[in-house]
This record gives sequence, C-alpha cells and structure tokens, in this order.
Amino acid sequence: MTLHEDVFTTVAAVETTKATTDQEIVVELIARGYDCLRAELLAAFVPLGLARAVIARLPSKPVLRLPDSVLVLDGDRRLTVKLESVPEFQTARHIGEETYASGVIPRDLFSLVVAFSVEFNLINQALHAGKELGRLTFAPPVLIRLADAPGFERWYQTISTRSN
Repeated sequence: MTLHEDVFTTVAAVETTKATTDQEIVVELIARGYDCLRAELLAAFVPLGLARAVIARLPSKPVLRLPDSVLVLDGDRRLTVKLESVPEFQTARHIGEETYASGVIPRDLFSLVVAFSVEFNLINQALHAGKELGRLTFAPPVLIRLADAPGFERWYQTISTRSN
C-alpha cells in the first residue's frame, strides 16, 4: 500500500470501530494486516497531520506557531522526532489540505479523526477558556506508546538521520 492509502485506511479504521482510543485504532489496523509499529505510527501521526489543516485555518494574531517535532518517551529517554521526517505525518497533512479543497474525506468523518490530535484538543480547550491562540506557546506532543512497538528503535534511527 502507498502512504496515501494508509492514511485513508486509518480514517476507515476510525469510522469502522467508532474508536474512542488510540488502542482501538491500532487493533483495527492490525486486523487489516498492518504490523504493530506501522499501526502505531498511523494512529499517532495521521490525526496529528490531518488536524494541522484545521489548525492552520484558525484565526490567530500573531500567527499560531506549532512545534515542528514530537517527543517519544522510551523509558528514561525523551526522543525528539522532527515531523518533517515522518512520511505518515506529511502525507496526512497533505490529505488534510486536500480535504479542505475538495472534501476527499467527508466532514463528519474528518472531524472524528482530527479529534484524536492532542494539539487540536489543547487548542479547543484554550478557545473554550477564552484564550488568544497567538499568545500561547505549545510544547511538542508527547507520544507514550510508540516506543513500545517492535521495530521502533530501527525506525527511530532511520527517521532521526533524515532530519540531519
């Protein structure tokens, strides 16, 4: 499968299961033939990438600045992963933009998947609390499950060399 297809499969997994947790998405992706690491990557980075299309359209002065990386917790280690190096994130971000232009993902389903983005949820909380987005500072999202997936260390070594 292509990354493009993987993003749509992840969206379909959310729809099929009516997922409320990342674990439900991962289990469905594994049932669809993905290995554990691939399922974890898709469950983590697809909602984050799709949500960036929504977040980019929020009115903010000054312009809202989001982190360009995520932190992965691996025991005592805090590993930085540059989002520009994560193909799943980049492809999902592109499809999020495409969704705004052409509705490639139906609006209700798009909203369901975007709701898994920690950034989107934090911004929603800030807006409901009356905060001005442009004055907020966002820390990188923290991924706590990813490092437990078999094959993570090899994936991390590959990804970390892409951002150098």
